[in-house]
Amino acid sequence: MGGTGAEIIRFGEFELDLRAGELRRGTARIRLQEQPFQILLMLLEKPDGVVTREEIRQRLWPNDTVVEFDHSIGTAIKKLRQALDDEAGSPRYVETLPRRGFRLMVPDVEVLSAELSPEKADGEPAAVEPVPQPAPASPAVPSRTRWLLPVLLSAAVLLAAVAFIAHSWWHHGRGETLDETSLTQVTSSVGVDIYPSLSPDGSAVAYSSDKNGGFEIYVKTLAPGGREIQLTSDGNESLQPAWSPDGTQIAFFSRKKRGIWMIPALGGTARRLTEFGGKPVWSPDGSRIAFQSVGIVDYSPTGLAITLPSSTLWIVDARGGAPTQLTQPGNPNGGHGAPTWSPDGKQIAFSSVSASLQEIWTIPANGGTPQRLVAGGVYDPVYGPGGRYLYFSKSFVGSQQQSPVALTFALMRVPLSPEGAVAGEPELAKDSGSVVYRALRFSANGRFLVFSAVAANDNLQSIRISPSTGEAVGDPIPFTHDTMLRKLDPIFSPDGAQIAYTVIQNGEDSGIGVWVADADGQNAHPVGATPTDRHLMGWLPGHGGLTFQGQQNGHKVLDAIDLSTGTISVLRELDEDGASFRLSPDGRQIAFGKREGGVVNVWVAPTGFGQATGGPARQLTFGKGLMSYPCWSPDGKTIAFETENGIATVPAAGGPVTILEVGQREPDMLWDWAPDGDKIAFDNNRNGATNLFWISRSTRQEKQLTHYTRDNSYVRYPAWSPRGDQIVYEYSEITGNIWTMRVK
Repeated sequence: MGGTGAEIIRFGEFELDLRAGELRRGTARIRLQEQPFQILLMLLEKPDGVVTREEIRQRLWPNDTVVEFDHSIGTAIKKLRQALDDEAGSPRYVETLPRRGFRLMVPDVEVLSAELSPEKADGEPAAVEPVPQPAPASPAVPSRTRWLLPVLLSAAVLLAAVAFIAHSWWHHGRGETLDETSLTQVTSSVGVDIYPSLSPDGSAVAYSSDKNGGFEIYVKTLAPGGREIQLTSDGNESLQPAWSPDGTQIAFFSRKKRGIWMIPALGGTARRLTEFGGKPVWSPDGSRIAFQSVGIVDYSPTGLAITLPSSTLWIVDARGGAPTQLTQPGNPNGGHGAPTWSPDGKQIAFSSVSASLQEIWTIPANGGTPQRLVAGGVYDPVYGPGGRYLYFSKSFVGSQQQSPVALTFALMRVPLSPEGAVAGEPELAKDSGSVVYRALRFSANGRFLVFSAVAANDNLQSIRISPSTGEAVGDPIPFTHDTMLRKLDPIFSPDGAQIAYTVIQNGEDSGIGVWVADADGQNAHPVGATPTDRHLMGWLPGHGGLTFQGQQNGHKVLDAIDLSTGTISVLRELDEDGASFRLSPDGRQIAFGKREGGVVNVWVAPTGFGQATGGPARQLTFGKGLMSYPCWSPDGKTIAFETENGIATVPAAGGPVTILEVGQREPDMLWDWAPDGDKIAFDNNRNGATNLFWISRSTRQEKQLTHYTRDNSYVRYPAWSPRGDQIVYEYSEITGNIWTMRVK
């Protein structure tokens, strides 16, 4: 029986019949669905080149079709390999090129023409005859190349048009907006739901929650009435889940066991991937995971210090192995954390944070020179759909008149060029008021934004202390009772009769200021000081004045306010690289942490108060990591400070460093000494909850003072009364829930 002409492409042991849409191996017909068929055609069109994921997306899903592209491409490639009897681990036909695309491994591809019929008269398959070729006027071109020439020419024209349209759209057609009317609350627990990660198909969200006690990971489907499963239940404080691009695995950070772990998305046994680090994030092709070297420090709304100053970025193969370091300490300054991959996998944006520095930088994923993108109270970056914008959270202190006002928050974005550089000024995406959007993530198809909206109930609390034993007497009681955003940095006056603290208010008309109250919490009032940094430095002798950080001619300065007159005077300029300044008991020196070359050490400098004269600062410690947050002993002869693994002291006049305690736990935050000059008060997270402790300088004995059990509570800045009978500290209860918003 006669047939019709058809084109046959022969590669390896296979033939592809374009007219019939069939794949054959010998006499066997192999079923091939439409998407694998189209991908095979693309590979055959470029037998010596790479077919990118973006090219596949444009071929299979034109006109902005809504689909989870990476997952669907992966499924189509898997089906194609099954049809070719190929294996991803040891491919013979289709090679995966990480972060690029796919390539056909067969060296020879023939294009033939034949008269096809179901069978010859004797029942054997029809023979395939080469197409007769006319004598060429020029050197002969192989039939494969002749067949590909019109395809390539058409593709070149098409690609040029696509490139022109894409370039015009990239720069002029930015219609990407957040649909605030679609804002939907996904979780509603009374504790903290945080660190959401959407599944590749956008149908479910993984997140961390402490609703049943300690932090565990949950997976919730987003359909109305969707079910929820608890993925971890080992009590090891599982946080920061990150869904793999193929949807099969979830990486996370274990707060107690430390390091990055992996667990099947449907449940199973977790396995360790790294011995250290936190905040894992997958590369778009799922082959690598980037993470920060230091785990979680603070997830509160105003906890901008996402990680410690010594943190750097690392990358590990998703299958395991030794991690490789991506960023180096001090380049840029600040602790490096919260990494996020660009959609093309070429860049990683990250936060660089310290006590006085919050910036977002980017670095090539394979290593290179970091470039700053945005600065000023910015954190939690994430690339938007297609990489046209970088989104981030930002804190605001200031008004259009540039006067200090309340701390508020917003979701911001900055436009990017196709090369990933900043292409315009940051712009407001959504105002969030006193609620902070943390852990921002977009769905793979770019249609949804998921985040955790975090807020805090914050006040000062007080606990009675036995002056003779230093032990707590009774339970803590509230010291302040208001709804202002934060009360922090309490410092007793030298006689213990009063206490000063910093207040960060909500609203648009109230300032960040300094308040003073009696030791029992009565008669609280603002004193008219508006510091440029939220940390107080200390009382001047005689408790007639307070010191804080101000600004003059664009430089940080040490300001002093006379509480009787309200007069503010400048004592001296402060080191621009310094932070966490603390005043000595006699008011003549300030101690501070100073960053140089990626490490932080303790320095002291004269204040110019009293008989002290101005002069250069002196370095007291010479560590290679973190040595900061200094506080003075009551006699002014010793300075205690925080290290990455514990508490240490150094003579104020200079000398050897003494390590008081070292522990494999989160860093201690110390703030004050007992009046006996022996005990040092600090807070620390142990067993999933933050509490107050003291350590004896002479005996190394530790004593726990508070006994909070919930991990959504924080205690900070314990101030010990000079009378020895009271400690006042900041206490916060954090709440957070998962929300989604549609992208238009």
